[in-house]
Amino acid sequence: MVFNHPKLPQSVREKLARNYPTPTPIQAAALPHILEGRDVIGQAATGSGKTLAFILAFTRLDTNAKREGLVLVPTRELALQIRDAVGELLPHNAVAVYGGVDLPPQQEAAEDATIIIATPGRLLDLIQRGLELNTRILVLDEVDRMLDMGFLPDVERIIHHLPRERQTLFFSATLTPTVERLAQKLMRKPVHVHVEEDLSERLDMVYIDVERREKPGVLAALIRMDPGKSIVFVNTRRMVDLLVQRLAERGVKALPLHGGMPQSKRERTLAVYKKHGGVLVTTDVAARGLHIENVTHVYNYDVPQDADAFKHRVGRTARAGKKGKAITLLSPEDHQNFQRVLDRHDYEISVMQKPRPVRGSSQRDRPRRDNSRRRSPRRQSVSA
Repeated sequence: MVFNHPKLPQSVREKLARNYPTPTPIQAAALPHILEGRDVIGQAATGSGKTLAFILAFTRLDTNAKREGLVLVPTRELALQIRDAVGELLPHNAVAVYGGVDLPPQQEAAEDATIIIATPGRLLDLIQRGLELNTRILVLDEVDRMLDMGFLPDVERIIHHLPRERQTLFFSATLTPTVERLAQKLMRKPVHVHVEEDLSERLDMVYIDVERREKPGVLAALIRMDPGKSIVFVNTRRMVDLLVQRLAERGVKALPLHGGMPQSKRERTLAVYKKHGGVLVTTDVAARGLHIENVTHVYNYDVPQDADAFKHRVGRTARAGKKGKAITLLSPEDHQNFQRVLDRHDYEISVMQKPRPVRGSSQRDRPRRDNSRRRSPRRQSVSA
C-alpha cells in the first residue's frame, strides 16, 4: 500500500496507519510519483484528499532546513488549515502567512520555518522586505481558484524569486487553459493524475420551484424538517448577513461566513461550526479548499453563475463514503444560471415538492390585510 512506501519515514507511516487506514484514489495515484521527486499535476474534486498527498512530499526535507517548502493557496482559511495538517503529521516547522494581520511577526516566523504556506499577496510583501526562499518543493493548491481570483501576476512574480531546481506540484479541481499554460511554464515533464469521483450513489440532488420572496420561509422549513450539519450558499456578502437575519426571524439560528468579515471572526466562526455543526450561511469562500467534515446538507439559496462553482458547492457533502443531500431553491430569476449548470454537468436532479414556508416574525412577513372590499364612505350631499 502507498502509505507503506519505503521513502516515507517510519514515524509518519505509523501515524498514517492510525489516522488514515486507506488512501483515497488521488493519494494512491499521485503519491508514488511525488515521493520519487517528479513534478505532478493532481486533478481531483475538493475533499478528495489532495492535501495529504502533497504534505507527504515534505518528508523529503530535513527538519532543520529553512524555507525549503512553499505552498501557495488562494485563501487565509486554507493556509491555516494546511499549516495545522502539517503540524499533526510532520515534525517540520510550518507557518501560515496571509494578509489582514501584522506583517513583522509573520516575517520573523517565516525566516525560521521549513515550510511556508502563503497567500500570494502577503508572500510578495515578505519578499520585498528581504525574505529569501530556498524552495526545493513548490506546491500550488487550488490552482484554478487562485487564478480565477486574479493571482496569476503575483504567482509569476513569486516564481522569479525561487530556485530553478525544484519539484513543482499542482493540485486543482479543474484544469483550465490558464492552469495548463502556467504548468507548461513552471513544470518539467509533469505526471498528470486525474481522479473523477462518482457521487451519484451517495448524493441526492433535488430542486424546488419557489418564488423569490418565499425562499427564506421555504429554507427554514427544510432545515426544520431535516436537521443536520448544513451549508447554505448565496452569491453575495450582503445576502449572507440578510439571510442569517431572515432565518433568525423564523427560529433558525445560523452562522455567517464571508470574505468581508475580520479574519479573527472568520476563524472563530469556522471553529464553532466544525465543532458544533448547525447551519452555516456563506458565499463561495467555503465551497473550495476548507476541510469541513460530516456535512449532511448543501442548500443553493442562490444559483451561481459559474457551473463549476455549483459543482464545488454540492461537493461539500457526500464525502468520505457518506451520503448527503443537495437542495437548490429555484426561483424564476435562477433559471438561466441553472440551465448553464445542467448544460455543463450531467447531473441527475429530481424535483421536490415545496414545503409550507415558515412565516417570519418581522412586520414585512406578516400577511397583508385585504382591503379590496373596503371602500371609503361616500359623502352625503345635503340640500339647502
